[in-house]
Amino acid sequence: MVGTWRAGHPGFRCRSPQWRLSVPDHDTRPQPVRQQGSPFHRCEGNVVGSLLRLAFAPLRGVGEVDGAWWPRSRNLDGGLRELFPPLQRRFGLIEWLRLSWADWDSHPDHTWNEVPIGWNRQMLANVLVAHCRHGTAVFLLVIPSEADAQLGRRALGLAADPRWAPRSASEILARSEGRR
Repeated sequence: MVGTWRAGHPGFRCRSPQWRLSVPDHDTRPQPVRQQGSPFHRCEGNVVGSLLRLAFAPLRGVGEVDGAWWPRSRNLDGGLRELFPPLQRRFGLIEWLRLSWADWDSHPDHTWNEVPIGWNRQMLANVLVAHCRHGTAVFLLVIPSEADAQLGRRALGLAADPRWAPRSASEILARSEGRR
């Protein structure tokens, strides 16, 4: 199925049999997304054919996190440009972000598209909170960018696994590393 992402990326196209878009192009309200098979999807366009390292839990509010994101580096600006289109498609327009200070090398006040960022030194490490237009707060586990491929894939899979709940950021990372 072919879908077009419009949020900040004209012409961004994603092709994958596992990825089903349920939101019409003109509708910005959060809608459930039907997925079959793997929570991972290969995209072309702004992600340049690489694996989009993002997974959503099938249901929100079951655990402490609603999914996981594995950024490619500690460069926040580059990572957010990749994260925003699928996040906004699923949950609606992002109005502001809350991030843990320890997870990133730079600490800007706004994203490239002027979304305000709140920094918290006491917030749990490895968590991103996106506050969306319709009052939705989306909690994502931020897998450390320096994590090896096996740990990253396991953490993405656990965050999206509907059979394993409740899930918290620390539980997902511990279980991904083989600790319980």
